[in-house]
Amino acid sequence: NQAGGGHADLRRALAVLPAQPQSLLRGQVLAELAAAAMFTGDAAGAATNAHTALEIAERLTGPAAAALAARAHTVLGLASAADFAVAAEHFTTARALSPDPDTLLSIVTWESAVLVAAGEYASAIDVIQQGLRTAHDTFRFVERGPVLVVKWVQSLTVLGQWREALTMIDDALTDQLP
Repeated sequence: NQAGGGHADLRRALAVLPAQPQSLLRGQVLAELAAAAMFTGDAAGAATNAHTALEIAERLTGPAAAALAARAHTVLGLASAADFAVAAEHFTTARALSPDPDTLLSIVTWESAVLVAAGEYASAIDVIQQGLRTAHDTFRFVERGPVLVVKWVQSLTVLGQWREALTMIDDALTDQLP
């Protein structure tokens, strides 16, 4: 289902999954439903589903549970972007819980967007640099790096660091990608 970010499909999936015992799959569907709600402007619905996904993740163990918890904290960070301190706490927790590079890169991408939107440009650059190091080290720059570079250039231009921003743009346009 393309309309509505897949809400109907996610709700159907949630309806057929047993509520007890709460499973990793149920938590993952809730986290996806939370993300879909966030991107349709339903921050309250996103937060509710993300909190439930987080509760499930906290009862489980292993890398998949950690990834679920990190994803839930990321959505909670997005949902609470209006309260920057709360959002920052969720993103910090999400990064600490991140069990793998893909999860970390997703967190950093969304966190940098919130930081730039909040005018926290120096903090955004720090987070972006962490993400770019991870993207380079794990050979994911082609898929994840461009968005981070754009956020970095945005931050540099707002900070008046035009020369560095232009150098970064030139490097990005001329680098041979792996």
